[in-house]
Amino acid sequence: MTIGSVTTPLELKTPELGKISRGGYVIAYSGKIPTGALILLGVPDAANAIDVTHKDRNHLIDAKNRAHFLALIGKARWWGTKGRCRLFLKTGNSVVPASNEVTFDCPVKPLVCRPKLGVPTLGLAHPELDGLTYAAEDEHGNGGRFLHVPAIDGCYYFQSGKTADTFEVDNAMRGLVCTSYIGAVWGGIAATVDNPLTWTGCRIASCAGVPFNCADVGVTNRPLAEVKNFLEQHKNETFLVGSSSHIVLVARGVVRDFTNKPRRGYNCRTLNNWHPLAHVWTVGKPQLQF
Repeated sequence: MTIGSVTTPLELKTPELGKISRGGYVIAYSGKIPTGALILLGVPDAANAIDVTHKDRNHLIDAKNRAHFLALIGKARWWGTKGRCRLFLKTGNSVVPASNEVTFDCPVKPLVCRPKLGVPTLGLAHPELDGLTYAAEDEHGNGGRFLHVPAIDGCYYFQSGKTADTFEVDNAMRGLVCTSYIGAVWGGIAATVDNPLTWTGCRIASCAGVPFNCADVGVTNRPLAEVKNFLEQHKNETFLVGSSSHIVLVARGVVRDFTNKPRRGYNCRTLNNWHPLAHVWTVGKPQLQF
């Protein structure tokens, strides 16, 4: 078989979402490759391709070429839509199509950290923060989306709250919930069993050890009016303030969180304009101050 006589000898299977840690996608093909030919995965064409000659034919995208694959998705501006790819064969300067074209679901647009997470605004301009939604399966935050840690090529990708370790591909779910926002502020906390992304707000505010190292300020399960009075008297400090169902970051008298009200998504308001539903709250002073 020569490359000049090739007529779609390869069958590219429809890509499926896989574990981000293993590449994020399961892309496979069947068929025989001509001796000496290179095999390219075009996203979507030979001018935008990845050399997958020596990759497992059942797993063309892995942790080593994942960033390149994602970069081609970004170049095509396919975030949160359908992408296209096909295989090409190359010998010398000759490149020919060698498979069917298939479509796949693309991740929603990631956050580009400037310069890093670890600040209340996540290194983003306010319009970018305001563009994020409260991303959960219900109004209680179940199945909340979060950021994949560590960053991939300087980008933090949104991770599904329904399936562990997979990219979020629904633009309607490009955002965070109250706990995953706090996790992002604290440098990006990976989602593991019984980690802070699964804790109640009260437990986060009471966390005396890592990662929050909160000092007890003597305000535990207290009425909202009492909590606000305390915060008004300490406007030059940063606090984590949690209830049984929510957590907010209060930095220098400004309340920041991801919730449904007053807008669905990121909220930033003064103490006077903060009117939560919960009646009792716990205040902790984290070691990290803004």
